[in-house]
Amino acid sequence: MAVAACGLIAMAIFPEATAAAPVIATISLPGAELQFPLPDGYCLPQGQYDAIAKVTAAADTTNATDLSYDSCAEMKAGQDLAHFGMVKTPKEALLQSYSLPELVASFKAALGSGELRKALEDPKMLDSAKTDLKSVLGKDPTVSATIQPVDVDENGAYLAGTVTVSVDGKADVSAIAAGITVVKTKLVMCYFYAPFHSLADVADVLKAAKAETALFIRQNGS
Repeated sequence: MAVAACGLIAMAIFPEATAAAPVIATISLPGAELQFPLPDGYCLPQGQYDAIAKVTAAADTTNATDLSYDSCAEMKAGQDLAHFGMVKTPKEALLQSYSLPELVASFKAALGSGELRKALEDPKMLDSAKTDLKSVLGKDPTVSATIQPVDVDENGAYLAGTVTVSVDGKADVSAIAAGITVVKTKLVMCYFYAPFHSLADVADVLKAAKAETALFIRQNGS
């Protein structure tokens, strides 16, 4: 489900729930090493979860998965993951350099013009996700999404909504949010997923994405 990374060098501890300082993982991208503070309650995938993460990462034909992080409690209990996240970089952006102020300005312009909303509603995006999921699941899923641009601030742009994946008549609905930003000139996207029951779940993952995006920037001094 969540993913281990293309070019990831990582250290991980599987902590008990304490107020200890966050574990820092190192993400290696072409020309830059980024320090990523794992969100509270999340750990790097281990054992069967790491295997699932690697398969899922390999199936993403559009993005490089730089890092994944899963619920420590759910992994420790051996449960199916319901809360997880990942850091991704579009493959076409891996060798490029970006400016955070320019990214923020471009997203503000795209949000104001409606271009970003139109891009997210492009059926080709869902077709690509469906193809990637089929390679993992071995079955032909039905995929729908309500993801929309919701905010832009000094740290980046944010998307949020829901994703529904149906296989063999069983539907799984997740709340999803992503923070899109620039760290050490690299374009990165911080995703959070959680079960969807109400709009409050979308608000929660959006809050997490905003907090982690800001922390990611501060950790790297950029």
